Amino acid sequence: MKNTIILFLIIILFSSCTTLLTKFGSNDYTLNKGKIDIPKKDHYIVLYKANFAEGLKAMISYTDENDKQIELKDVTGNWEKSVVIKSGSKVIFDTIAKGSAGKGEYAVLVDEKIISEYILSNRKLHYQLNFDLP
Repeated sequence: MKNTIILFLIIILFSSCTTLLTKFGSNDYTLNKGKIDIPKKDHYIVLYKANFAEGLKAMISYTDENDKQIELKDVTGNWEKSVVIKSGSKVIFDTIAKGSAGKGEYAVLVDEKIISEYILSNRKLHYQLNFDLP
């Protein structure tokens, strides 16, 4: 019985810490999709999208047509970039937004097919998506 009570208190403690971190700290989303399920071809059009609420500034890193990571700083508002990427490439889209509490909306499409869509809210937002083109 004593162990059950201690376990219950530990669960409550961790739940409270998670709630506080979400409310006052950061909000993270990270997904590694591996190889995505789309028809194989020589090149794909990858569309990166991010929309940051007023008061948020972001650092954005994305894979370009040469398989290199391009880094942008102090991005605000609505941002998108379309890139033609060759088959077999690893695609990485990573953003970190900071500022007053706000919302970030994210999407990545390959040949107009949605690979990921997500919305985060807080003072610090981290969205990262990795996948491999067939």
